[in-house]
Amino acid sequence: MCIKLIPPQKKGLRNYWDIETRTNLKNIREVFPEFRLNDHEKAINIIIIELCDNKGYFCFEGVKLHIQLLLSVSFFDACLEIDTKTLCQRIWKSYITTKDPLRNKRINDLLKICYIACTKYYSEFKMTEDLFTATMKRFPWEYVKLGIKEYIVEFFKHNLPGLPKEIPLQMFKTRLSETINEIPEKIPDKINNNDFVNYMLHTLQLIMEPMRDYDS
Repeated sequence: MCIKLIPPQKKGLRNYWDIETRTNLKNIREVFPEFRLNDHEKAINIIIIELCDNKGYFCFEGVKLHIQLLLSVSFFDACLEIDTKTLCQRIWKSYITTKDPLRNKRINDLLKICYIACTKYYSEFKMTEDLFTATMKRFPWEYVKLGIKEYIVEFFKHNLPGLPKEIPLQMFKTRLSETINEIPEKIPDKINNNDFVNYMLHTLQLIMEPMRDYDS
């Protein structure tokens, strides 16, 4: 269906129709192929809302995405065929693995020992390794760039529960710009509790550095 029926709020009022989902947009494109959907604010907003709906967090990338969708018919069409989050994840994965594969390997190795330390030293931490890795890699760079303490703390509270508050507070304080010299080039098989915060911050530094480059 191209449009969705919205029933009246009160009996006796007339019905009206609306476009609310990516499926509606796909059906419109199929029935009216000559209609350029990305010229219309409504169509663009549907895709942006789908991407930026992250437990109520404000999406700072919305403006950039809006411009990309407005200017590129092919990008807009790709977002219709593949869900927007999957598409952006594929683009980002391709970027980080081809730009600096050694850095990407070091990040993965660090994430592994950090996860081991999480489960060993923090009994309230309950996550699978795959979910921990994915969550760390999708930490919103915008929160660090803009230095919004509340967003950084809330992200850890909701997405990485059970970890010490020192990590998000240090992220806010330093914006991950200070060099952490205690981390050796050769990653050890395990780390102690005293080193854990530094290893987490160093790992997030490495994750964020390509985002700074990509954002510039």
